[in-house]
Amino acid sequence: EKDLPKSAVEEICRRTKKNRSSMLTDRMNENPMEIESIISSILQMGERRGGSLPLLQTLEKMLLAIIGGDWRW
Repeated sequence: EKDLPKSAVEEICRRTKKNRSSMLTDRMNENPMEIESIISSILQMGERRGGSLPLLQTLEKMLLAIIGGDWRW
């Protein structure tokens, strides 16, 4: 796995800044969010590389708590 150059990441962010994420769209349409396939898989990639992503781990836990409760948009 190769890392993208910072300039490429910044360009992607600029080009997609008005997009709505698929998980937000799912939540707003009362569909299941793809937490495991999106967030959890990134966390697993980080672990395989010997790193940790504490902010993303917190986000994952918060999203799982949201779907476990009765939160509405």
